[in-house]
Amino acid sequence: MKKSPGKKYFTKLFRFWGIVIILGIAASITAVEIIGSYRAFNFHSEKIRSDFVSSQQQIIRQEVMRVIALISYEKEQNDTSTKNSIKARTYEAHSIADNIYQQNKSSKNIPEIKKMILDALRPIRFEKGKGSFFMVDLDGTGLLLNATPEMEGKSMLHLQDSRGKYVFRDMIKIVQQTDEGFYQHHCRKDEREIYDSRKLSFVKQIKPLNCFIGTALYVEDIEKEIENTLLSTISRIQFGKKGYIFVHGFNGDILVDSGRQFSGTKKLWELFTKNPEKMKSLFAREHTAALAPNGEFIYYTFEKSSSLNITSPKTSFIYGIPELQWLIGAEFYLDEVDAKIAVMQAELSRQIIKKVLCFSLITLGILAFALILFQRLHKKLRKDIDAFIASSNQLLYSSKPINRDQFESYELDQIAKKFNKIVKDKTQIQQKLLHEETALLQSEEKYKNTMDSTLFEVYIIQDLVFQYVTPALAVMFGYTC
Repeated sequence: MKKSPGKKYFTKLFRFWGIVIILGIAASITAVEIIGSYRAFNFHSEKIRSDFVSSQQQIIRQEVMRVIALISYEKEQNDTSTKNSIKARTYEAHSIADNIYQQNKSSKNIPEIKKMILDALRPIRFEKGKGSFFMVDLDGTGLLLNATPEMEGKSMLHLQDSRGKYVFRDMIKIVQQTDEGFYQHHCRKDEREIYDSRKLSFVKQIKPLNCFIGTALYVEDIEKEIENTLLSTISRIQFGKKGYIFVHGFNGDILVDSGRQFSGTKKLWELFTKNPEKMKSLFAREHTAALAPNGEFIYYTFEKSSSLNITSPKTSFIYGIPELQWLIGAEFYLDEVDAKIAVMQAELSRQIIKKVLCFSLITLGILAFALILFQRLHKKLRKDIDAFIASSNQLLYSSKPINRDQFESYELDQIAKKFNKIVKDKTQIQQKLLHEETALLQSEEKYKNTMDSTLFEVYIIQDLVFQYVTPALAVMFGYTC
């Protein structure tokens, strides 16, 4: 059977659109799966990055606070040790003075005994020569003042420390009220000093002599000795793979950095000479963060590899100790998690390729099955259609109904049923018309016979042409009918 121009086979269209739909569904499922995988990956990677930053911030803050706790503990231990030391020294001096007094009270007067005590205590030094004794009358007259010998024999009641405290007046109150006690004040060691130094004293009354004796030490002298030990300890602290604590002075001195202890005579921008202005700007931010009450995080970019000139985002936690003029910090690179995410992305790409291949194989299998099914349906449908066309062609020459048993498809069977009904109705109509036509002819013949037998002259004219005349009329005019 030839195909008419411009027409298309329904079976081929059915097969074509079936393949298009299968491919479209497969492509849609694959696209949805890939898009879903990438969305899940982006969400997961962002969560990993956020969790990493949060955990690393927690780690470096925890490590910095551990160092702060260590420094605080060492300072407390130092204060305790200093207090114990000066108290013990004062007790020693008091024992010496009391021993001299007891041995000589019956043979010498008070001024002579005081002189003997002063002569015994004046040369004594301790704490590497930094510590010595002082002795003052309860009226405020200086008796033994190794730090300021020019004040011996003069009243000390008017002397104030750098913060306005009347030092010796306060000490006299302590020994009068409690016999002994600690006292703290601030002063400069010499005129070259910029900052006030904290000085700790312990005083004890010598009642028989109406005076008190004491020992004083600059706390920072003891702190300087432990600071070096602390810095050495801090330089050895390491956490994670490459995590270190750094310690910088408030003036920019580099004390500890990258696991190394420095002498403190070099500035940060002198060590990192490649971009000193950037380092100065960064240190200014560090110093501002160090002044925050509970420390602060700062974010910046820094060279991760000086040889490759690569900069990476970085964050640090800074905490300041004003008493030591130190800022303590720890840092980490924010892009350290990117390597892990890159591995995850590579794995995701491999999984997506596997999924695409898997979906492709499944689609090919479905297509192969569909093509086989379409082919079988095509054959059955072509058989039914060819049979229908052949049967319908017979209707042109006969009224024989289409044999519906030859069709396998329900649709063609119903079409054949409608065709058979049409043919049946047509046949009935034709028979009725034939019967009516026969009856009409018979009626006309009977009417004609009746008219022909009449003696009247009857005629029928249509368009000026005689259509019928009775024999009587024809005879009258001398014509045949």
